[in-house]
Amino acid sequence: MKKSFFCTNAIVAVVIMFSLSACKKENTNSASPLYQATISGKAWATFDESITNAVQPVPAGTKIYAAINTEDLVINPNSSLTYATKIYSTTTSDANGSYSFKIDTNVKTVTVDIYSDDFIHDHKAADNTTTSGIWRINPSSYEFTVTKDVILIQDIQFTEKSTKE
Repeated sequence: MKKSFFCTNAIVAVVIMFSLSACKKENTNSASPLYQATISGKAWATFDESITNAVQPVPAGTKIYAAINTEDLVINPNSSLTYATKIYSTTTSDANGSYSFKIDTNVKTVTVDIYSDDFIHDHKAADNTTTSGIWRINPSSYEFTVTKDVILIQDIQFTEKSTKE
């Protein structure tokens, strides 16, 4: 009888230990996005200043990036922690320079920084002289804030960084 009582208690204790070890405390500091925002628009540059409408789309396939600090995804961030930067990438999808991102968000505002890879393209000045230039997005010009389920339409201008040598 004592043996069966001891075995039953041991089994109950093991079951309780497994049950309790499976319980997890809810972590309100986790960076788990609940929502998304969409940022889209057209990417353009002034490649040819000799024409009246000097705005032209950037070439299809041009790489554009969006960066967020994952701290923005945390409801109760811990000031003693360093949070990672999450990078999203897309390319201009057509001859019109169209681009689009889906960005993770939460109930808080998320700051998004937009930047690009450099690319080479001719630049025709108003006096019809042509040079080959290196073009990119000025990263300090494109910082947006989004929240859950927002759709933001934002055109992005590429500028000539330097003349290719």
